[in-house]
Amino acid sequence: MDFAIRHATQNEKSLDDVMQVLYWKYYKEKGRGFTDAEFEQTCEVVAGSSLAEIFEYVYTTKELDYAKYLGFAGLKMEELPTVKDDKKQQRKFTLSRIENPDALQLSILKSWQGEK
Repeated sequence: MDFAIRHATQNEKSLDDVMQVLYWKYYKEKGRGFTDAEFEQTCEVVAGSSLAEIFEYVYTTKELDYAKYLGFAGLKMEELPTVKDDKKQQRKFTLSRIENPDALQLSILKSWQGEK
C-alpha cells in the first residue's frame, strides 16, 4: 500500500500521510476509530487516484503482484530453490534491488528507508 501511494503521488505522499489524516479526522475530531471503508477512502484521497487494485489483495486471497509493487521502489523478490527440512518444504525468498532503477524508483526507495 505504501509503495502504491508513493508511486501514485510521485513520492510526495505515503502511508504515513494516510495514518496522520485518520488520526486527526477520526480519533481527534470524532473520538472514534475508522471503518474499513473510511480507511480505503482516505488512502485513495491521499493517493489522488483509485487503489482498488491493491485493495483487491486485502479482500481476497489473490496473491500480491510483488513484481509490480516492489518494482515501484526498484526492488525485486526472487524465490530460492525449495529446501526440504524435517519432511516439510520451506519456501525462501530474497529481496534485492533491480538493475538501473529510474529516478522515481530511487526516490521512493530512499524515502522508504528513511533517507533524504
